[in-house]
Amino acid sequence: MNIQLKDMKLIFEVYRNEDKLRRYITDMSNNIIWDSGLQDSGFVDNSDEGLDAWETQMKSMPFWNIVEVERNIL
Repeated sequence: MNIQLKDMKLIFEVYRNEDKLRRYITDMSNNIIWDSGLQDSGFVDNSDEGLDAWETQMKSMPFWNIVEVERNIL
């Protein structure tokens, strides 16, 4: 049986003033598939380089088909 994954979108919400980061994945209809929750940046890197690394890592996971990435700096 051949399974085709739906297209998905990775969304970063970066709260720079509060040093917080939320990452979540939706389908293209904006239904949330996975949500990291709001994380303190003491545990995650929310710099541009850190977001690039998160994006690369999450796109490489075979159970997600991330075709679009959105970064919201709040």
